[in-house]
Amino acid sequence: MAKYDLLLELNNVLSKIEKHCDKMIKNNNDKESIACTNCEFAHYGAYVESGCVYTDIEGFGIQDMIKRIIKKNEEEITLERRLKFPSIYRHFKGGFYAVMGVSKKIDGNKLEEMLKTAYFDEKYIENYRFISRHTETNDTVVIYKDNKGNFYHHGSDDNSTDLVIYKTLYDATGVYSRPIEIFLSKVDKEKYPNVSQEYRFEEFK
Repeated sequence: MAKYDLLLELNNVLSKIEKHCDKMIKNNNDKESIACTNCEFAHYGAYVESGCVYTDIEGFGIQDMIKRIIKKNEEEITLERRLKFPSIYRHFKGGFYAVMGVSKKIDGNKLEEMLKTAYFDEKYIENYRFISRHTETNDTVVIYKDNKGNFYHHGSDDNSTDLVIYKTLYDATGVYSRPIEIFLSKVDKEKYPNVSQEYRFEEFK
């Protein structure tokens, strides 16, 4: 978290410089050349390529990159905090589901290595893998389980994200796999205006 906090601080500093530049330009009747002449960030000569700190920061896309990293970290923190398993979740349409865990994407070589570590034996294949249905593509996704109970799936263009593994409690339709960001997303209130539940799936307590 220390690196994340530093990124937040850096983003705040860059945002202040950006606001300063916007204010200077506005005060000089939207004439950038005059504003830069009177700006303390624009006289660094050989230290910066353009002569302006913020112009170089913006030109190299540094602030955009920092914002993307912060957003990704926020998403990971949010997902980690909100998803619980094993646990019972209620879908906003009323169905109840047992969340078994989260399947991590893994490439073929690592998958083979993982199966060897788990002393995989073809005679007991049901102990190491099971079939799930991808809710977004309707494809069959094979889920593998290691000797510690962790879930994995082979990465591809169609299932390149972490998948929530869950099954219904009201019938025997089997196991589902859904991208974690979709599982934890909010209900589309424009499409379902009368739904009181805030999220697509919520933990049943």
